[in-house]
Amino acid sequence: MREYFTDASYSSQTGVGVVATMEVIDGERRAAIVTEHRGIDSFMLEKLGIARCVLSADGRPATIYTDCLGAIYDHYGDHIQVVWIPGHVRPSNRSPIDRLFSSMDRLARREMHRISRRIASSSSSQEQEPMLLSRTLPASPRAFGVTN
Repeated sequence: MREYFTDASYSSQTGVGVVATMEVIDGERRAAIVTEHRGIDSFMLEKLGIARCVLSADGRPATIYTDCLGAIYDHYGDHIQVVWIPGHVRPSNRSPIDRLFSSMDRLARREMHRISRRIASSSSSQEQEPMLLSRTLPASPRAFGVTN
């Protein structure tokens, strides 16, 4: 079974956002990808994350989890099921799916904070920022900030 988790984080102060996606196949975390984007609003970042998951599924049946309610109404193909998941659930009430999504949420926010700090420090030196940054992270639970 293929499952994908996607979340986006956007800073209106910098106009920069990140999309984080994670692929899980038969319960095994494969990889997380984080991309940085400029000039794309939060909703479009969420849809970009879903599109990345659809492309990664490559025609195979898959379930995509997102906290973007508006994105679940689009049709992505008969083999794709998009499931809305609440973005913030009390730790004591989290299911295994909630815990995986929470790790994606933390990853996206952590990367957004890191990028915002980099932009703030480089604005004084007038450095050019990249338009797109893509990183593939290792699939270990530590990469997602999960320690249990």
